[in-house]
Amino acid sequence: FHTVIKNVLVGAGPRGIAVSRSRQNLFAANSGDGSLVKVDLVRNSIMSRAPISLGAESWDVALAEELGIVAVSNRGLGAVSLFDPVTMRATGQVRVGRTPTRMAVAPRLRRLFVVNESSEELSVIDLSSQRVVVSIALEARPVDVAVDRTQLRVAIAHGISPNLVVVNAASLQIEGSGIRVGA
Repeated sequence: FHTVIKNVLVGAGPRGIAVSRSRQNLFAANSGDGSLVKVDLVRNSIMSRAPISLGAESWDVALAEELGIVAVSNRGLGAVSLFDPVTMRATGQVRVGRTPTRMAVAPRLRRLFVVNESSEELSVIDLSSQRVVVSIALEARPVDVAVDRTQLRVAIAHGISPNLVVVNAASLQIEGSGIRVGA
């Protein structure tokens, strides 16, 4: 049986979380108060809180520890905020499409993939320059994104379309005409 060890109040409307490789820290994006919180999972307590912006609607967290980056998508700002995961200091903010939601990172390629629900596109951020290198048009209402373990392919799911779109992570080209996964 599983037992709750402790409830940790992280903020208003936690939406996205990411856990460090060591499993000692958790990062939570709060949509209600526009903040990023770092939680110590050993002590079950908040280590630090970084404000983003009221109305930011912080949605998802992507962690690239090997690059020293934690990213937060902000639906209300149309931007991704970048932080140092150790100090929790903001290191940059990158404008993307409308209503950015889910993100996935390919650390080896130093790229962050962001689905923008309202503008129906995938923004690809170069994490070295902290700039969007390309925006790829997608089918209606993209809702999730994942990078495969080899960091060669990126898959995008849609809320309306039955197709899964696959993008080559290096060339940034859509592969084929999509994979039909729904009815």
